[in-house]
Amino acid sequence: MNRTKGEKLVVILANEKLSVTIAKAGAEIHSVMHQETGIEYIWKGDAKFWGRHTPVLFPIVGKLVDNQFLVNGETYTMTQHGFARDMEFVCVEQEPTRAVFCLTSNEETLAKFPFGFELYITYILEGESVHIDWQVSNPDTDENLYFSIGAHPAFSTTLMPGDSFEDYYFELPEVVELQSRDLTADGQLGDTYTSLGRCREIPLHYDVFNKDALVFEDLEFESIALRCRNHDHGVNVQFHGFPDLGLWTPRTNGMEAPFICIEPWFGHADTADGPFEISQKPGIIELNPLKEFNTRYSMIFY
Repeated sequence: MNRTKGEKLVVILANEKLSVTIAKAGAEIHSVMHQETGIEYIWKGDAKFWGRHTPVLFPIVGKLVDNQFLVNGETYTMTQHGFARDMEFVCVEQEPTRAVFCLTSNEETLAKFPFGFELYITYILEGESVHIDWQVSNPDTDENLYFSIGAHPAFSTTLMPGDSFEDYYFELPEVVELQSRDLTADGQLGDTYTSLGRCREIPLHYDVFNKDALVFEDLEFESIALRCRNHDHGVNVQFHGFPDLGLWTPRTNGMEAPFICIEPWFGHADTADGPFEISQKPGIIELNPLKEFNTRYSMIFY
């Protein structure tokens, strides 16, 4: 990454309630701190557990079989969750409570993803809420753009001293029938499901994630709250129109990490038997020439 000497590597948004720190690398939120309580809501990114905070997943979500996909029969290689999270974005607009970041296709991206694109991520701070707007544009005049996009924010489960992972739980807007699609050992969607039954709350226990993430498809709800039994602090993540959701904490070698991820997605990992042609993948977004895709998710902190 080439940077000008003295260039700021982060953008800070602030109001009377929250301070939000966003890195230009990956256009990734590194911190959301409450101005009154001093609570830090975002996972600190300790690489011993997981060295990220809130990456954007683009142009794929999840893991491909053999890290490969096809475009008109030609094979391309891409690692889990795509490349945007590891690339430098340009901050094209900045105000005290709003910032816009941009990533556009270039020689590096075209070598592994043969589509032109413009990805804009807008962060808007409003009271105790952070709104994240995504705009994906297809600049090509002839070819469709095929992509997935998703969020991967990680939230601390030690918001207050003395908190433990098991003190936290998820709360849904209403009682729903929950069925999680199991992931294979290779990280693809499997053929089996785990039923959580009819519930409104999902208690957090590490063994819930022994099979990797919980993956919910064809969502019947559009928000989920992370709450703690010890106090009233937490976060509500809203994702109107998103079809899929992942909930994850790492369990490699019995790891017990002090954070949980809430991941609204458009798209998901491969299944072992495909399809491998990107235009045919379930959940893929097809964007016609010169068109744009827009969506938003929000995080409300308390």
